[in-house]
Amino acid sequence: MPWSHWYQEPGAKTSALVGTTLPVKFLETDQKRNRIVVSHRRVLVQQRMAAYAPGQLVEGTVAAIKPFGVVVRLEDGLDGLLHVSQVSQLFVRELGSLFSVGETLRCMVIKVNPKDGSIGLSTKLLEAEPGDFIKAREPAVASGGASADEEA
Repeated sequence: MPWSHWYQEPGAKTSALVGTTLPVKFLETDQKRNRIVVSHRRVLVQQRMAAYAPGQLVEGTVAAIKPFGVVVRLEDGLDGLLHVSQVSQLFVRELGSLFSVGETLRCMVIKVNPKDGSIGLSTKLLEAEPGDFIKAREPAVASGGASADEEA
């Protein structure tokens, strides 16, 4: 098991796990090299992703702003993507003018893919009228953050 696919609670002792059963997911098998690669982290991610379903309202913190969308860190540590096309029913030109890293945001889950570990989010589905998110962000911004009265 590669170190990157191992998850252990902070402060836990590795020696305490000797002789215990650990759930893993197979990543790769190589009969020629007599090798199997497994992941404990993937099992945990899939278990946490099972708590999400399309149509569910979630809250998270803006972790990063990219040209293609906003990475939202959800309450359980998973990241979701609010793609630029899912921000508003109106065209959004600049994400940096609407979002700031660290602000809390409410979104609707539109896609959950346990195979690749992705969660798709939308704020445009929360708009009663096209452009509501751009004009008055109260329905989606849970607390803090700057208002976006200007056009994006």
